[in-house]
Amino acid sequence: MAGINETAYPRLKSCPTAKELASVYTPSLDELAFAEANARRPAPKVGLLILLKTFQRLGYFVPMSQVPAVIVQYIATVAGFTTVPRGLDAYDDTSARLRHTGRILAFLRVTPYAEGAEAAMTAAATEAAATKNDVTDIVNVAIEELVRQRYELPGFTTVLKAAKKARVTVNGAYHRAIYQALGEVGRTKVDVLLAGASRAVKSHWDRVKQEPKSPTVGHMREFADQLNFLRQHDLGETAFAALPDIKFRQFAAEARSLDSASMRDLATYKRYALAAALIRIQTARALDDIAEMLVRRMQKIHSHAKEALKQYHLSQVEQTHALVAMLREVVIATCKTEASESVRLGAITAAVGADPDKVLEQCEAFGAHAGNNYLPFLPRFYKGSRSALFGLLEAVPLTATSSDEALVKAVAFVLEHRRVKGDWLWPDGRADLSWVSDKWWPLVAGAGVKRDTKVVRISRRYFELCLLTQVMWDLKSGDLAVAGGDKFADYRSQLLTWDECAKEQSIYGEQVGLPVDPNAFVAKMHGELSAAATSADTSFPKNQHARFEKGEVILSKLERRAVPDDYKLLDKLLTERMPQLNIIDVLADTDHWLNWTTTFGPLSGHEAKIDNPRGRYIATTFCYGCNLGPTQTAQSIKGLDRRQVSLMNQRHATEETLDEATVRVINAYNRFALPKIWGTGQRAAADGTRWDLYEQNLLSEYHIRYGSYGGIGYYGGR
Repeated sequence: MAGINETAYPRLKSCPTAKELASVYTPSLDELAFAEANARRPAPKVGLLILLKTFQRLGYFVPMSQVPAVIVQYIATVAGFTTVPRGLDAYDDTSARLRHTGRILAFLRVTPYAEGAEAAMTAAATEAAATKNDVTDIVNVAIEELVRQRYELPGFTTVLKAAKKARVTVNGAYHRAIYQALGEVGRTKVDVLLAGASRAVKSHWDRVKQEPKSPTVGHMREFADQLNFLRQHDLGETAFAALPDIKFRQFAAEARSLDSASMRDLATYKRYALAAALIRIQTARALDDIAEMLVRRMQKIHSHAKEALKQYHLSQVEQTHALVAMLREVVIATCKTEASESVRLGAITAAVGADPDKVLEQCEAFGAHAGNNYLPFLPRFYKGSRSALFGLLEAVPLTATSSDEALVKAVAFVLEHRRVKGDWLWPDGRADLSWVSDKWWPLVAGAGVKRDTKVVRISRRYFELCLLTQVMWDLKSGDLAVAGGDKFADYRSQLLTWDECAKEQSIYGEQVGLPVDPNAFVAKMHGELSAAATSADTSFPKNQHARFEKGEVILSKLERRAVPDDYKLLDKLLTERMPQLNIIDVLADTDHWLNWTTTFGPLSGHEAKIDNPRGRYIATTFCYGCNLGPTQTAQSIKGLDRRQVSLMNQRHATEETLDEATVRVINAYNRFALPKIWGTGQRAAADGTRWDLYEQNLLSEYHIRYGSYGGIGYYGGR
């Protein structure tokens, strides 16, 4: 359940500062006159002023007993009373309070909460629920709308109930719309996936949620089969055309957390909507994973080829030295002697030796790998992966994000000739080679073939490798997109239209402080650039850490500060006086201060139906944060079962909620004085943390820095 402290519903501070008292609770001359005109006795007069000032702060009337004493004393003092008037504690029970509330609303031109306010609140909550799932966000929108229309705020419970009802209504409408859009065929597909299975056999629903493994050849073939399975049950994008993306992902996340039995227990409309959303998003992710596997595999092939080039250079050091020595003798024989041409020719022949063809072969081999050209080594590592890579290439529908379709047509040409076993292909004008880079050209078209001539034949292996390499780079840069994917989808579909930009640009310019007129924008940027350049030029002569050498800026190494004499003593005292803390106690204390466990909850968005949810969330955070696992955690904490821990992880936490909790803790830490010691807070430096991951995981990579498999996570506050 969303707490009042998690929302924007206004509340009184129990201990306001002197500055807050002066700026918020000081009555103006008009307000003092208003109080004088509507109350004669001291207690009602002070009571009216307290109601007036607290209403201005809150938007609703509170009982006098809930107003902190410091606020009461301050307003009484400003009103001219040395002490709080007697009888103020009984003010709430008098008829004067009832009269005063109506007059205060009229004085402030605020409409009392009634049917009009309820309708406005309901409309705002319903509109917000269409694109938001968190009750807290819906409550905040409703409050903002009531304040904007100058309505008196109702009790928090009233707003909360309206937000929950709006979310249920909107989600129910979405569920019914998806159910109708699926049709009989789509609903039958869902029924097949959710059909019960024995404990010994995984259900089709479990297979829908299957994640990819490491991009080995065998795993690539397996996941290509997984993509085909998902495509057979995919219900398309049309059923979700009117569904906002945040709702789409929320429905899928909720479905992912449930097994087939729990899914069958859901209401009919909701069951089909959630299942369809998960199938659609899993299909899109499978397409992305296939593309990611292709990229990873090609990166690995290139990495092996680079390593082979290094080994080749090491193995050819003696031969290279011999060729250089031979060149030296030839230069001396031709340029450093005055002997006759016949004598020079004899010296050259002697230097080359009896097998000039072998020398020429060595020179050509050296030239082929000069300039760190590792491309000739690629076929050696490509052969064993060709079939799997072509399977991935065939499974992923690639589209160009520009008008240049040359690469997409080349992919179709290669797939058409995938069964060819010879060394050459004959493009016959069907394969546009304009995208082939100069480095690849001699290998693809053949040595000596110029780019402006008609290419009759191309090397099959090098053309395939060049194509797969270009596909890899274009997928990473966004020049190629995967139709139906998510991560590799066409980025243009996510851009605002020109009409939307025209509507929003003035608001955006005001928010970021930039002019939207092109000439004014360019002038402002020129001015800022000139000012920055002038500042850099002016301060550079005094800069002790940077200098110019041969036209380049050289940064000097910072001098290490001397260790203070009392450093060891301070370290000893800190160690002695710093108590050992229990991790569970630390988590509980920080949650008491920051309420970071409120970011977690059932993925459905409903209230958690478990005992002591806060304690369960802390235990689950301890479990996975310390990498203990649910079984070990249950053995360490009395009264806790491993299934309770795993349930919290599966059904009450997502990556987004974990990020939100992390940000809340980091931002709170940044409010302390300690981080300011390291800088002004206007700059940030980030470093990664390696997390152990199973090697059979698409996210897991071998990191040279750490010497093992894992994943790198980066953290930062907002």
